[in-house]
Amino acid sequence: MKTVSQLSPERKTPSLAELTALRSNEGGLKPFDDRTVAFFDQLSKAILKSQSLNHVGEIAALAFWLRAANLRQYITENAHLKHTSAKGLIFHVCPSNVETMFMYSLAVALLMGNRNVIRLSNRVRSQEQEILLDVLNAELMKNENQVFQDHINIITYGHDEAINKEL
Repeated sequence: MKTVSQLSPERKTPSLAELTALRSNEGGLKPFDDRTVAFFDQLSKAILKSQSLNHVGEIAALAFWLRAANLRQYITENAHLKHTSAKGLIFHVCPSNVETMFMYSLAVALLMGNRNVIRLSNRVRSQEQEILLDVLNAELMKNENQVFQDHINIITYGHDEAINKEL
C-alpha cells in the first residue's frame, strides 16, 4: 500500500481517494477572494511574529510577499483574471532546493480560487520549514480560516510515479 503523509492542514495519513475527492471546486473560493487575501495577510503577520522564523531571510521575504498590500498589487496587475473561474484541483510538485517555493505556488493558485495538493519532498525538510508548516496549520485552525482546510493539502511521500499519476 502506498503511504502519503499529510503535513497541512493537519498531520495525518490520508488515502489517495480522500485527496482526489477534492477535484470539485463547487462552493469554493472565487478568484481574488477577499478572504484569501485576509488569510495570507494573517499568515504573514504570524510568520513575522515567530522568533524562530522572522530572522530567516528567505522566510521573512515570503512573509513580506504575502502581505495584503503586496497581494492587492498582484491582483490589480492581473485584474483581467478576476472574472475567470477556478480550475478545480491543482497538483504542485515543488522543488526541494528552495524551502519556501511551495508557499508561493500555493499563494498564486489559492488566489485564483483553486483547491491544492502540494507535494513536498520527504528527503529534505528544514527545521524552519517544519515551523512554517506549524504556523500555517495554526492559522488554518482558526474559525475564520476553516474554509481553506478544503483548499490546502500539503503532503509528502517518496518518489512514486503511481501516486503522482493518481493525483
